[in-house]
Amino acid sequence: PIQSCLAPLLESYQVGLQTGGIEDAGWCLSSRCQYLFYSGRSLEGLQMEISTCIDILSQLNLESIRQGVLPFLLTVTKLRGVDVAEDDCMDFDAMLKVASEMGNTANHR
Repeated sequence: PIQSCLAPLLESYQVGLQTGGIEDAGWCLSSRCQYLFYSGRSLEGLQMEISTCIDILSQLNLESIRQGVLPFLLTVTKLRGVDVAEDDCMDFDAMLKVASEMGNTANHR
């Protein structure tokens, strides 16, 4: 079932880009990354694909959506046994700033 969602999400992402729905395209890409995470693909391929999606979200200036995908990349990287400094993959201060700007106070003490 999860596999059947991957192609439509990629197509929706492409349609969003073509029609100017950049944020919608970003959400489709984000959802695709989440589905990929649970799809049973190899960790190496998964890491490359999620990393590419994160780069695309950065290029599209969709930082809040990008921040939601980063934990998947960190998890896959660590599952592969790669020792990653948190600042290489995730900037927690930037994540908190974006969350604050969006009015999300769930992560505040």
